Amino acid sequence: MTTTPQNLSPAPEHDEPKQATAAIDVLFYDGVCALCNGVVRFLLARDHERAFRYAALQSDFARAALAPSGPKLDELSTVLLLQGFGTSNQRLLARSRAILAALQRLGGGWGRLARLLSFLPTVLLDSVYRLVARTRYAVFGRYDTCPLPNPEHRELFIDAASGGLRAGGEELGAAIAPDGDRTQ
Repeated sequence: MTTTPQNLSPAPEHDEPKQATAAIDVLFYDGVCALCNGVVRFLLARDHERAFRYAALQSDFARAALAPSGPKLDELSTVLLLQGFGTSNQRLLARSRAILAALQRLGGGWGRLARLLSFLPTVLLDSVYRLVARTRYAVFGRYDTCPLPNPEHRELFIDAASGGLRAGGEELGAAIAPDGDRTQ
């Protein structure tokens, strides 16, 4: 039996399975903290897959997203990572576990470093984190207002503009569902 070109033609486009979109992780950070802004710049320079979105803890988005059952923002001196934003598997990580998860997501040497450090007890890692958090303004400085991102990175920063939650021009949908998974 011979194969004709008709038999080799690809299936129509609507029959092909759609490629799954990678989940987006949202990093909440203290927008007036120089160290925290340095961490954001570090991630921006290494996040080649653009897996992260960023929101200052002082933003309307952070208030809307974290208010239902999350931490009180006026008491917060930590970085938070919301993994899988908008999915049924979203998880909220805090302090050292948020940093390690972000490094893991970067992959490469940073991912290996995160895996190595993840063997240390959370109590130990968070003790070091809290020490740095308590002294961050004195050691690294503080901005009067949240710095604006560079134009080439603006689309990665979330705000609550025009009544909808947006990262650049992309609609992000509703904030965290009250029954969303909030672990650690």
